[in-house]
Amino acid sequence: GEYRGDELAIFCRRISADNDTRAPKNAIQEQVNIIGKAAEGKGEHNPDQGHTVKNANNKFYKTRDQNPSMGGARCVSNVRIKSFHTDLRKAIVECTNEGNNAAAQAKCLKQMYATIPHHSGDHSQCFQEKCCTYLKVKNANPAWTGEEVETEAAMRSLRHRGEYMSIGMKARKILEDVVKSMFNEKSIGRIAAGGCSNASEALFGTIVMFSEGKRLNLDQTDGWKAMAELAVCITGQGNRDKTHRQLSALLGIELTAAEIASLEKQAKKNEQDRKRLNGESAKNQRTKTSLMRAKVMGKDSSKKESYRSAQVPMTESAKSKVKSKTATVRKCGICRQPGHTAATCSMPRSTKRKNNLLEWDVDGPEPKKPKNVEVTYIEW
Repeated sequence: GEYRGDELAIFCRRISADNDTRAPKNAIQEQVNIIGKAAEGKGEHNPDQGHTVKNANNKFYKTRDQNPSMGGARCVSNVRIKSFHTDLRKAIVECTNEGNNAAAQAKCLKQMYATIPHHSGDHSQCFQEKCCTYLKVKNANPAWTGEEVETEAAMRSLRHRGEYMSIGMKARKILEDVVKSMFNEKSIGRIAAGGCSNASEALFGTIVMFSEGKRLNLDQTDGWKAMAELAVCITGQGNRDKTHRQLSALLGIELTAAEIASLEKQAKKNEQDRKRLNGESAKNQRTKTSLMRAKVMGKDSSKKESYRSAQVPMTESAKSKVKSKTATVRKCGICRQPGHTAATCSMPRSTKRKNNLLEWDVDGPEPKKPKNVEVTYIEW
């Protein structure tokens, strides 16, 4: 393009992407190659928040497999690890919303480090009532004993029916070390500064819906550009209304009163749905529903293979270890040809041949005498 000066140049200062790809670094380097020295040191790659928490999940699964003491009932189950994911993700989002300053980062780390003890029944490190039902009940009833608080908190808790992890102190220490190795003073700032790629992935998923596949070679064609523009026109806040009005203006079609009323009604409903679905109560309800469904459907120990490591080998396909099954071709029992069965075969069925013990009409050697059987020959 045309160079417009340093004041009007657009720099890519921050890229939020997964940790298992070199695309962000390549984009930053390409920016320097195109713009020059003015772009040096302008770009920074921050890890995607959702992908970072997923990497922590991978470590939890790997740690559980390496430590048999964490397996079994009321231990580090898949549903329990999903609860770890939710608690860690909430702490990161709260740190981002509070400005990602030193105080917010310290509060975030304190809440993260209290996650494993909280699920183990130790609430000495819990300090927020919204994250701990036990602390909420205890502050509301200071005269109650510890047993009474435990009973009431278990009745109010909607996760795991108020049950704690039944693991030893050694296993608990290992899980705490996993959290501290990924989330600490050196990394929490970059993690909280990173964004979440869910919105961009949702847009790309909409494009894939029209292109019938995300791995088609359409990135250099007009078809891919048209699909991307169509996805932008029908998704996003207010884009459908704007597309309808602008397209009508280009075609010279005047909007009727019924169309305007319908567009306003739909826009109002979309705004109400957006606020309802993005609210805190809706997010909590989706998390509870997912946990309950996984427990009821017996998926507590399944889908272990769906969690992959953070670093995916570039030379290995995701399906390289899956063996393809050869389909068995059914053949007809009469003509021995595929494509139909004996019931629909056009060839006549062969008559069954009766096999007698002695066939007198057949010329040949004398039949052998069966053992321990007396045979009487008849003279004609």
